[in-house]
Amino acid sequence: MRSITLSLRAPDRAKERAAAMRTSPDELLQRFKAVTPERCAEILRPFRDLGVGDFLMLSRAPADERTMELFAQHVAPALRG
Repeated sequence: MRSITLSLRAPDRAKERAAAMRTSPDELLQRFKAVTPERCAEILRPFRDLGVGDFLMLSRAPADERTMELFAQHVAPALRG
């Protein structure tokens, strides 16, 4: 099974998230792929086209509500259309 870790966030929030995770912004970017909601939809669309109907979204502490909002408002609708 293939796993893709994506983080939907503005680049200016990388420092904030890295501090919350007790790591450096550079290390954070090595561990996660930060993409725009549009790019996330592009990455997931081939899986949808193959028949995948469910995508698992995880949020680690501290909860990243902005990422969940971006997914719900932009990525999910793009995958439905």
